[in-house]
Formats: sequence, structure tokens, C-alpha cells
Amino acid sequence: AEELASRALSLHQRAEDLSYQLDDRLLLAEVGAAGHLGEARRLAARLSTRSARTKVGLAEARLASGAGRHQQVLRALGSFATDLADGLSTEISEAEALRTRSYASLKQWDSAAAAGRRAVAALERMRRSHGSSLLRASYASSRTGTYADLVNALVALGRTEEAFAVSDAPRGGSGL
Repeated sequence: AEELASRALSLHQRAEDLSYQLDDRLLLAEVGAAGHLGEARRLAARLSTRSARTKVGLAEARLASGAGRHQQVLRALGSFATDLADGLSTEISEAEALRTRSYASLKQWDSAAAAGRRAVAALERMRRSHGSSLLRASYASSRTGTYADLVNALVALGRTEEAFAVSDAPRGGSGL
């Protein structure tokens, strides 16, 4: 993956396509190639778009989460919070899912539950947009980790009824 992304980056540099260069740099950063996250930040600053800032912020948060640096995840997510307010449901659900896991790892259960509710609400908005019930169920089942993170936070808070309702939602339950 690193070799292919490096070749794509070279092509996009020759074409002077900053948006694709940003995507290439973020991919390289996520596969572990050194130095690309900083370059991605610089490209995002040059592009100066909500989308570019959101892509970089989410990549930083994913990398920090993978390294178990929960406070850094929260800082990365905070760095583009105003952009996220106008973000796509997919961006919001990913950001809030990362936030949920970080708060849960820090045992901040109220914050984990609040973020989990926002993540699930964004997933439910996307799920409702699928026309067929099979697609809705398939989509939700592919995102069960997000629902499970909210369930865990609710159980830790002693809100078992709400946790059961959330746990039923990916299977098409009406608990949400």
C-alpha cells in the first residue's frame, strides 16, 4: 500500500493537485510512513477547506487512537470541532465514535455516553437513508462497534434499560 500511495503522490504532485496529494499523504501516514502527517497538515492549511481540515483531524484522531493516546484523540477531535458541526453524518459518526472510545478508556462514562449517543444518532440518520430494510440492517450490523461502545458506557452508568434498547437497534429494533 505504501508503494502505491507513494506513486500516486508523485503523480499528483506533478499534476499539482493538492486535494489528491492530501489524500495520498493521509494514507501514507495511516500506513506508518514517517513525515506525511505534518505534510498533510500543511496541505490542509493551504487548501483551507472544511473538508481538508476534517480529513486531517480524523486521521490524527485515528492514529492517536491506534496508539492508545486517548487525550491526544480528544485534542485532535477538538482541533476541527467547528468544521465538524457542518460535517457529513459519516464524519460525525466516526469522530463521535473515536471520542466515545477515548472517554470510555479514561473512565469518563457520562462523556462517553453523550458522545456515543451522537455517534449512534449520526449512524441512524445514514441508516434511514437506505431504501431497503436489508440495506438498513446490513449497514447497522457493519457498525456494531459504535453501538457496543455506547452500550458499555450506559452499563457503566447503570442505565441498563437504555443499554438494552441501544443494543437492539442494529437489528432493526425500535429502541432509538
